Amino acid sequence: MKINIDGSVTEQIRRIVDEQIARAGPSWTSGSIAVQVVEQLRTENPVLLEKWLDLHAVDVVRTMVNAVDRVTRQEARVKSDSVFTDAVARHEAGDTKALAPWLDTVYVVTTGYDRKRLADMDKVDLNFAAATYTQRARTNAIQAAFLRAIAEKIGDMTVGEVYDDEALSRMWRSLDN
Repeated sequence: MKINIDGSVTEQIRRIVDEQIARAGPSWTSGSIAVQVVEQLRTENPVLLEKWLDLHAVDVVRTMVNAVDRVTRQEARVKSDSVFTDAVARHEAGDTKALAPWLDTVYVVTTGYDRKRLADMDKVDLNFAAATYTQRARTNAIQAAFLRAIAEKIGDMTVGEVYDDEALSRMWRSLDN
C-alpha cells in the first residue's frame, strides 16, 4: 500500500503507528512497534520514512544526547559505590582527575534545559537540578500510588472491566491532592 506523500508526514506516520499498535493486541513494546513501522515504511513508502526522519532529525539527536548524559550519570553512581573513598583520597592528594566521573556529569540547570557539568555548577544550578529530581520523585510516587490503588480494587479482573476513564480521572485527582 503506497501512502500519499502530499498530506501531513506526521499524521501519516501516526496513522501507521496506530495501526501497528491495534494489530499488536493488548501487550506490546515500543521497540517492537518501532521495528514494524520502520519495516513497513521501508517496504511500502521509503520516501515518507525519509521525510519523517529528516523532519525529526534534531529531536532524534537530542534524545541521543540526553541518553549519553543519563549513562554518564549512571556510570558515575555505579563507580562511586566501590571507588569513591579512594577517589576522594586521590583527589585530596592532588589528583584533579580522580573525581572526574562526578565532576564531568551533566545536569539540566534551567527551565530552558541548559546543561552544565557538575564541576561548573553554582548553588542556584544545584538547587534547580535538585528540585527537578524532587519533582520527578513526587510524580513517580503519585503514579505508583495510583497503580497500587487500582490493583487493590480490581482483584482478578482487568482495569477496563472495573473502571472507565472518568472513574480513573477521579482517582488520579484524589491522589494528586
